[in-house]
Amino acid sequence: MRMKVRADKFGKYIFLLYVFLVLSLPDGIKNMTCLYKMSTRGLPILYTYNYYFSFLEIPIILVGLYVYRASIIIRFGKIIVVVALLNIIYAVIGMEMNIVSINSYELFLLLLTGFSTASIVMWVADDLHELEKILDWFILLQFLLQIVSAISGASGADGRYAAIGMGSGATASLAAAYLLWALFCRTSKTWWPPIVYSILSIILSGSRANFLAFIFIAVVFSGRLIRRQIRQGNKRNVQLIILIGLAVLALAIYFGYQRGMSELLARFTNLFQGSFVSNVQEDASYLGRLRSFQGSMRILQRHPFGIPFSIYAIEYYSAYTFSMEYPHSTLLSYILLWSPVVAAFCVFYLVRLMTRCFKRKLDDGIYLLYYLAMIIFYGSPVLYSKAYAFTLIIISYIVVKMRFADNGEQYD
Repeated sequence: MRMKVRADKFGKYIFLLYVFLVLSLPDGIKNMTCLYKMSTRGLPILYTYNYYFSFLEIPIILVGLYVYRASIIIRFGKIIVVVALLNIIYAVIGMEMNIVSINSYELFLLLLTGFSTASIVMWVADDLHELEKILDWFILLQFLLQIVSAISGASGADGRYAAIGMGSGATASLAAAYLLWALFCRTSKTWWPPIVYSILSIILSGSRANFLAFIFIAVVFSGRLIRRQIRQGNKRNVQLIILIGLAVLALAIYFGYQRGMSELLARFTNLFQGSFVSNVQEDASYLGRLRSFQGSMRILQRHPFGIPFSIYAIEYYSAYTFSMEYPHSTLLSYILLWSPVVAAFCVFYLVRLMTRCFKRKLDDGIYLLYYLAMIIFYGSPVLYSKAYAFTLIIISYIVVKMRFADNGEQYD
């Protein structure tokens, strides 16, 4: 697939490339160009998180906010304003820990940069087809950055390779989300190279949860293809799909075993040996998430309006309340960080959008269902601007398709 760029859009694409490259800067360069830095060093946690805000990100924020009203992105800016006001109130009333007292502004800067990136992408794209091409090339760039990271030794010390500018888990989550979107949501013909590279990216990342997510996506997509071919009476195509699907699945599982994922698959099969309920109650993953949930509820009891929108704050409270770095659930993290009311509104918005998609028979509802499940059972506070940007772009994409469906039209 070639990207044909009109002369009047060349400048926009040059700036978009600048945006993607700045978001992918290694920590060393960001440290040399930083205007602000924050570290969780000193907290009783296993991994120290370091954040650097580079002056190179300032043009992204300025342009993103400038084109916000002209772009077709969802009006997420209101949520940022509400969260900012809450944190200003915390600082004014002298809350025992607030973003001013601990000098911790990293989550606002991450969210603002990701939001601005999404605004720019939605402004550059004239239609959904162009937006789909941009996302394809964005994912290809992440795979390239993952390969560069692996070759240079920037990641992989633990056998898990990450794209430059993200962690291995975030790299895999982005690839899995792209897979689901590309296979179920896009309006134009599927371009297979980024599909293949996304699968390889998940395997290289060593993320067990996202590896299982890939298997789920593959099974559901294959089932839908087979059902469609059966309805059309194409028995030979059905056999071909099954053979290709089994071959891809076998290769993925083989490479998954090579990446050390056999332990996860064994844990999954062990649940069905003997009493399923007893096995689940004794599973380490279940116990960890239960401890995470119970600990988060204790924090929420002491802080019913939430805690400061800060990585340092959530790691501090988590470490001293339930001896973990943070809740191993993106939703739990944002109930604490955004306040229960704001988090509930965002979930309600997504559930309502998903319900409307299913009523209009749009497969985008499958993506939203997957996304909601993943933020409940998997994840952490979002620590990368690229992850914020990708999520906001996809949700905006779905909203645009929904507007066409509401008017009785189908986007072609």
